[in-house]
Amino acid sequence: MESEAWQAIERLMPVLANDASFVALLFSWKGEGGSLTSARETYAWRNAIDMIKENDLEEKCKSLKIEGPVLSLMKSKPIMLRVAGEITNSLMHSYNLRHKITFFQRASTEPS
Repeated sequence: MESEAWQAIERLMPVLANDASFVALLFSWKGEGGSLTSARETYAWRNAIDMIKENDLEEKCKSLKIEGPVLSLMKSKPIMLRVAGEITNSLMHSYNLRHKITFFQRASTEPS
């Protein structure tokens, strides 16, 4: 479920934001070797949360040619808000405490 949630947020943001540089900024922290977050990235994610709140995700995702659990997650406003909120929280922590963020993904054996 976690990997599908990541795929869903990564695919949803370009649909909501028509600006490729904004989308690149949202995921710039996922680079190799970890990164220190800037305030700009953190506020970009706060803006992304507002985009998720203000849009009808069902309508926005209607024309996409994706099937399965990723599309279902993309249409779920509560799940997308939770994922975006977790990312924002992590970025705020990194920015405030000057901790590097390192992204890694592994298969979870625990239910979500």
